[in-house]
Amino acid sequence: MKDIEKILSNMNVENKKIPQRVHNKIEYALNNLDINEKSNGIKGIIQRINNSCIRKFATIIASITIVLAGGVTAFAIFSGTEAGIPVFEWINSGIKFSSEYEEYKQVANGQKLNHNDTVISLASTIYDDNYVLLEFDVDISQTDKDYLRLGEFMIEDEFIQLKENEKQKDWLIQEKEKGIKNIFYIEFNENVQNDVGGKSNIIIDGKGYWTGKLQTLTKLSDYKYKLYQMYFLTEDMTKGNDEITLTLCNNVMMNQGDTGKNGGLANIAGNYKSFDLDGEINVKVSKTLISENTETIIPEINESRYKNMTQKVEEIKITPLHIIATVSTQIDNVNSKNLNNMLNKEAKVYNEKGDELVSYTYELDKKITYEDKEIEEWEVDNIENAIIKTTEIIIIEKEENFNEIQIMPTIEERTWSENEGFKNQLVDLDKINIKFK
Repeated sequence: MKDIEKILSNMNVENKKIPQRVHNKIEYALNNLDINEKSNGIKGIIQRINNSCIRKFATIIASITIVLAGGVTAFAIFSGTEAGIPVFEWINSGIKFSSEYEEYKQVANGQKLNHNDTVISLASTIYDDNYVLLEFDVDISQTDKDYLRLGEFMIEDEFIQLKENEKQKDWLIQEKEKGIKNIFYIEFNENVQNDVGGKSNIIIDGKGYWTGKLQTLTKLSDYKYKLYQMYFLTEDMTKGNDEITLTLCNNVMMNQGDTGKNGGLANIAGNYKSFDLDGEINVKVSKTLISENTETIIPEINESRYKNMTQKVEEIKITPLHIIATVSTQIDNVNSKNLNNMLNKEAKVYNEKGDELVSYTYELDKKITYEDKEIEEWEVDNIENAIIKTTEIIIIEKEENFNEIQIMPTIEERTWSENEGFKNQLVDLDKINIKFK
C-alpha cells in the first residue's frame, strides 16, 4: 500500500517515473480514507483524476484507490486542490475555474506572515478580469491551535450558562446541537485608512480601496491548511493596468464558527480569540498572459426588461479561466418607498443544451441619481423619479466546447402596499441568448 511508485512502475505506463507531487497526493489520499462515506465518493475521485493533469495515470490510480479502499472514499485527494484548481467550498457562491488554472497561475516568491511558529506563506496568484486570487499555505503552531480552539466545538456549556436570558440560552442550545466547530479567518489589511479617511480592505499600488471579497479554507491536517483569498476589482482600482502591486498589512488571524457546513453563528462572546500577524506582503500580480488569450464579444441582442428595470449585457470576455459577463442595470422612477426594490440581482446561466452552468454574480458599482445629483446616502426620504444604475459581473463556468450561452437575470423584488406592507418575491426575467460562433 505504501510503495505507490513501485506499484505504478510495474504497470504499462509511458513514463514510469512518478512525479513527487503526484506521489505525495496519492499517499495523502490513501492515508485519509473515510470509512463513513459511501461508494459515490469513488466516482468523485475518478472524475477528479480524469480532469487532472495526470490524466494518463487516471485508470491506474483510480483502480488502485478502489481496490485499497474496498468501496470507501478517499478524502481530499488533491490536498485542497484538484490538479491545482482550488477546491472552493463556497456553496452559496459557486465559482468554478477551468482546467487551465494550473497553466495561468503565477507561483509567488514565498513571502510570509507569521505569529510565533504559525506561518502563512503566499504560494501563488491569479489576476483575471475583475478579480485577483491569492493562494496561501498555512501552518498552525500547537500553541496557536490551542489558543484559537481550532477543531473544538464552538459552543460549550459554560458559555450557555453565562446567559441569563432564557431565550438566548435556548438559541445557543439549538446552535450547539449543530455541532459547529472553530476554524480560523484571516482579515487582511484590517482597518487600513484610504485617502479620504475611510476604511480599506485592499491596497493596490499603494492606494487603499474597499471592495468585495471571498475567503475559503481547506483543512489538510490539524496543523496545515490551504487558504484562498479573492478580491473583486474595478477599473478605478486597477486603472486598467495588466500589472498591479498588492500590499497586505495590518493582518489579523481570528477564530470563528465553521458556518459553511452547518450554518449559524459566526462567533460568540467568550469564544472570540485573535492575534496580529507579523510581517507584510508586497506582491506584483500580472494578467498579461491571460489578457493575450482573452476574447471580447459585444452581444447584438443583449437586453432584458421588467417593469421599470432594464438590464443589458454590455460585453462578454472569454478568458482562459472563465466566461465573464459585464451587465448594466438601470431602474427608473425610483421613490422613497421602492428605493430598495429590485436590488438583489442574480443570474442563472445555461449552455446550449439547457444545462445550468456554475455562475456567480457580483455587483461592482451602484449609484442613485435624483434631480441630476448623485446621492451617496441610500436611506433618503422624500425623493421621486430617481434613477438607480448598477454594474455587475457574472463569472461563468467555461466549458471545453461551447457555441452559445443563455443568461437569465433573476431578481428578488421587494414590493410594498398599504394592505400587505413589504413583501419579497423572486422573479425570473427573459433569457438573453449569447452566441459565440
